[in-house]
Amino acid sequence: MWSSPPAVTGFVAYVGALALLGEVFPLSHVGMYAELGAADRHESAVPVVLVGGQRAAIEAFDRFRGPDPHDIEPWDRCRAVGPCGAIPSDDPRDADIARWVREHLAPEDEEDGPDEIEVAYVRIRPEGAEGFSQTTEVVWRGHAWRRFVP
Repeated sequence: MWSSPPAVTGFVAYVGALALLGEVFPLSHVGMYAELGAADRHESAVPVVLVGGQRAAIEAFDRFRGPDPHDIEPWDRCRAVGPCGAIPSDDPRDADIARWVREHLAPEDEEDGPDEIEVAYVRIRPEGAEGFSQTTEVVWRGHAWRRFVP
């Protein structure tokens, strides 16, 4: 089992580097931090839809009214020019959520729907051996009607 001195030396060096450096590129056990080019990435974000504080599927709602749905995709404004202070999400669901809202806007003369919809990002950041910290940042708030799905 331990017949290869270079393998044993490499293993000991890797474990030693992990112990000394912690959760850093390229030693992290979290894939998004271990990828090549991710050395400056310190957090990520996952888009979610909230209704009454509970996660929901955006497709369950229709006839939205609220601010410009482009606000749902804040990271898109920074992707072309590189990293910036925006929410660090490269998850395509933010574009899908924004597209759904844009394609299902309420007519001008219709009243607001009874459900308050929030589109938020759950921001996740590794905290060393302790695990992760998590915060929720709402980027869009509006109203909608539940769709009737038989």
